[in-house]
Parts: sequence; structure tokens; C-alpha cells
Amino acid sequence: MIKDNQKVFNRLMVILDAAITAVSFMLAYYFKFYLLEDGPGIGVLSAGEYFMLLPFVVPIYMLLYYSCSMYAPKRTVRRRFEIFGVIKANTIGIMALIIVLYMIIREINFSRSVMAFFYLFNVFFTSCFRLALRRALSTIRKKGYNLKHILLVGYSRAAEEYIDRLNDNPQWGYVACGILDDHIPAGTIYKGVKVLGRLGNLEVILPENKLDEIAISLSLKDYHYLESIVSVCEKSGVHTKFIPDYNSLIPTKPYTEDLMGLPVINIRYVPLTNTGNIIIKRIMDVAGALVGIVVTSPIMLLAALGGYYLSPDSRVQVLACEGNYLFTDTQIYQMAGVSTSTRIWLTPGFWIEGKIRSNPLIETANVTRSGNRMSFEIREKNVIGYYVRDGQDYMLTNDGESVPIDPSYLRSILHFPLLSDFTDEQLEQIAREFRDNSDWLTRDVTAQIAEIVPYKASYDDNMLRITMQDGNVVFSSMDDLAMMTHYEDMLQQLRGQSVCLLLDRENSAINKVACDYLNMSQEEREAYRAQLQEELERKAAEKEQQAATGKDSAKDQDKDKETDSEKTDASADDGQQEEPAGGQDAQQPETQVPGYEAYDDWQATDIFDYQYSPSSDLYYDPHQGLFLKWDEAAQDFTVVE
Repeated sequence: MIKDNQKVFNRLMVILDAAITAVSFMLAYYFKFYLLEDGPGIGVLSAGEYFMLLPFVVPIYMLLYYSCSMYAPKRTVRRRFEIFGVIKANTIGIMALIIVLYMIIREINFSRSVMAFFYLFNVFFTSCFRLALRRALSTIRKKGYNLKHILLVGYSRAAEEYIDRLNDNPQWGYVACGILDDHIPAGTIYKGVKVLGRLGNLEVILPENKLDEIAISLSLKDYHYLESIVSVCEKSGVHTKFIPDYNSLIPTKPYTEDLMGLPVINIRYVPLTNTGNIIIKRIMDVAGALVGIVVTSPIMLLAALGGYYLSPDSRVQVLACEGNYLFTDTQIYQMAGVSTSTRIWLTPGFWIEGKIRSNPLIETANVTRSGNRMSFEIREKNVIGYYVRDGQDYMLTNDGESVPIDPSYLRSILHFPLLSDFTDEQLEQIAREFRDNSDWLTRDVTAQIAEIVPYKASYDDNMLRITMQDGNVVFSSMDDLAMMTHYEDMLQQLRGQSVCLLLDRENSAINKVACDYLNMSQEEREAYRAQLQEELERKAAEKEQQAATGKDSAKDQDKDKETDSEKTDASADDGQQEEPAGGQDAQQPETQVPGYEAYDDWQATDIFDYQYSPSSDLYYDPHQGLFLKWDEAAQDFTVVE
């Protein structure tokens, strides 16, 4: 009965599978062109042309289902294997269809999307149908329908395990009717299955043809009956299966070889004897190791970091800084946020460099680490001075950039001159001069300057008054600032007190001038010149008066000279006079270097406490120790060396 029903059931399954395949193909067409799009466009094949493929597609798919054992009894087969068979058959089918359409007959007008949707729909609907059918058959079998009756031949451990599995899985639909054995008395019951008699009763039971299967479960000591039992079962045509009693010696899925028609069962199947399996195992070993490393790497990394973090070797032991001028080493370390408690390798170098470069006066920063030593190489912007605007201090760089000074870094401005009373244009011009002459106006030169202020001279309205750190004052135009690099050489010309120098880059000259006169305003200079003119006129009048008085005294002197001459002639006749001691050298007057003592006619004046000598027409500045001469063309004093 079960055999006949199985044939009808299999035919019905083929018809249903064919219908599902055809419906999936048509549904794929309508899903593509009517649900995803607004209908077939120009150049798209019609539904009829697609459906003309069904007479070829459906039979091929049914053959594939049969070759993948989809119509074999599935009572004891697990669900995943049945679904795998569906996917396997559909994959082979869609690949064959694509090869035939696009590579053999080259019919490229069939949509590839339709083929993809057909594959997905057919796998989905066929799998759902098989699972639903499987569930329905299980329910029917639990209720006592569609059962297969089995007779066990031989009582053994294998027979007991077989009965246990049948009882645990009633959805399989197997019922053990009884057991035949020569060693167990008739009437013995094991979990509801009764021993019916001896092995010889098999020839009496089989002709009745009420059994669906015979399960040979002989014990090892009764294997000499196996040949006769198999012969009887083949004559009756009943489906026979063999349950060996040596399952403790062989694996669940034994590996069987065909040795020229002789079946050989391997007790232990060693897959690594196959080269392909060796390669697969090696790939799996490597892949598994990589997966294990990736999965466990966070834990190992945390453990390593934890151990390193707690170790004293993780901290910075030496800090070194090079290239800093504006900021002290401590200020650089504070900017970087590092100290001797910083974990040297847990703090990224680019992070430290970014924090240092965030200071507007830092141009570049490079952090290197070696062992427990962290070194900083700093390059600061070239600052040329600072100025105050609206109560805020600003650093001026040679690029013309004005950088607000952080109150915590006010000590840094001590290295640079104060730029007072300059406009933005003048500050830009000063920055440009420092930038264009950076080889001469170095930081060492800048550090010697205390203050730079604008100064207006009679011949240049854009002069600079430069006060040095040592108290000296230098006057220069903006174009002559590069001459400041020779300041050390200028110091050799500074004689006296409050001496001022005037730089002349065009003529490569350094002139020494009177500071009091340079410090005057324009009005004071004009008053000074008027006073000086009056003084000169007074001196000229005195000179003329002295000249007239000198003529009268000259006449008296001539008379005295004539008398002396007569006396000399008289004495010459008395004999030759001896030469004075010292010879010719004694007759030459001694040469003296002109100095203050060389002139005895110094007179006090009202001009800066200057003293005037009418005989030399020179002025003497007692404060600076300088000799001056009035220049009518320039209307100013010039220093006489």
C-alpha cells in the first residue's frame, strides 16, 4: 500500500514543482516590468516571448530536481539538507539557462533581472512548499497515518538503538512490528516491541506481504545467517536494510571503497590522505587562526596596554627642547601638555605637535621619541618687536603679522624692542625691512634694542630714533636699518656721554652728532639757530675790535724789533756764538696734538654750555668731549675729529 502511495505521491510532487517553477518565471516577469517599472518599454520582449521558454525550462528543472534526490523519501532527512537540495538544483538550472541564452544562442534581449528574480522566487516558493509539506506529513504520521511497518531480524545493541530512535521520532512514520532472534525467548518485549520467534519464522512471515521494510540487525555472533536472510528477503521483494552491530568500531558515516567490485569499508576515514582535503584544512587552519587573532586581539591589546601603562618604563624620563627663543623649555612643555609623568608611547606625536603649533608664535614643531627620551625641535616666528594698542600687547613678526600676547607669556617681550607711536603702514614697512634684511637684522641685533620711535628730522620726516639697551641712541631712516648690524663697531666711536649716531647706509657711513640738538623739536631748533646766529655776530664784532687793537700794538712791536736787531748785529762781531745745547733739534718747536689745552682763549657761551675759541673758530662740548664747527650751508653743527 505504501509503495503504491509513494509512486502517486512522487508524481504529484513533480506536477506541483513544475507548476511552482512556471509561476515563479511568470511572476519574475511581472515583478520586473509592472511592479518595478511602468510596463515593458520600447525594445523589451513581450510576456509571450518570455513564456515560450517555459516548455524548455520546466522539464530541465524537473530533471535537475530528480538528479538532486529531491523525490527520494525524506522521512529521516533533516530540513537543511532538503533546502540545500532545492538551492543546488536551482543554482545549476539558472547557470545553465544563462549560458544557453547569452553565450550559445546569444539572445541578449532577455532581461538579466528577470532571470535573477526567477531564481530567487523559485528557491523561495519551492522551499516553502517543501517545508509546509514536510510539516503536514509529520502531523499525519503522529496521528497514525502513512506509517511504514518494519520487522527487525536479530536482536542486538544495534536493534535496541534503532528502536530507541524510532520511538523518539514518531514524525518519521516508522513502526517496529516485532523482532526475530534465535537467542532471545519469544514474548520478550523491549520498549513495546515484542520478540515474535526464531529467525526461521521469516520464511513464514514474508509471504503474507504486510511488511514495508526488513531491518537486519543481527549480532556479531549470528552473522553466518546473514547470507540466507538476504536471499529470503530478495525473493519476497521487500525493501531490506542492514544495521551493523559494529557501530562502535566504525564511524557514523563509513567510507566505502569499490575494489574492482569488492566493497571495502574503512574503519576510520582519514580525510587528510586526500591532497585537496589537506589544502582545504590548511586554508581553514590559517583562516581560523586569523579569525581567532582578530576576535581576541582587543583583549590581548587591552592586556598589553594595561601592563605597559602600569610600568614605570612607560613614562617620559628625559625632556629636551631645541630652537626655542621666545619661550622657555618649561613653557613649551606646558603647551605640549607633557611632563615626566606622561606615557611616552601612549601620547601620539602628531597630537603633541598640533597643540604646540596652535600657539600663533610657533611656526613648526617636530616631536621625536627615543626610548624614554622625548625631544622637541621648535621653530618660532621671527618677532621684531611689540607694541601696545587699546590696552592690548601685540607681537610684530617680520611677516607683518600682529599676534596678541597671552598674559602668561608677557616675560617673552623682554627680548624685543617697544615700537611706540607707529601707524599700521609704518609697522608694515618696519616689518618689511626686517624681513628683507633678515641676514643682517638678526635676533642678536634685535635683542640690543630697547625702543624704536618715529623721529622727524629737517631732511627726513620718516626717521627712526632707536634707543639701545645700553642707553645709547641711534638715528636712522627705515631704509638704513640694516646698518644696525654694525652696532658693535659703532661703539668704538662713542666718546663722552649721551653720544648719538646717525646711520647712512647709502654712503656706508656712521656719523656722530650732538644728542641735545637731535632731541630738539622743530621750534626749538629754529630758536636755537637764531640764538646761535646772534652769538656768532657778537663773536665777529669782538673779533674786529681785537683786530683793530692788534694793529696799534704791532707798530710798537716793530720799533722794539729794530732796536733788538741793532744790538744783535753788534754782538755778532764779538765772535761766533756757540750753538745751543741740543743742536738743530732744539731750534724746532715741539709739535702738540690739538686738544682742549692747545687753545687758551676758550669763552663760555649760552649754547648748551658750549665753549668757543676765537683763534680756532671751534666749539667745545664739555659733556661729550667733542669739538664742533658751525656749518653755514647746513645751518647746523658738525663734529670735528
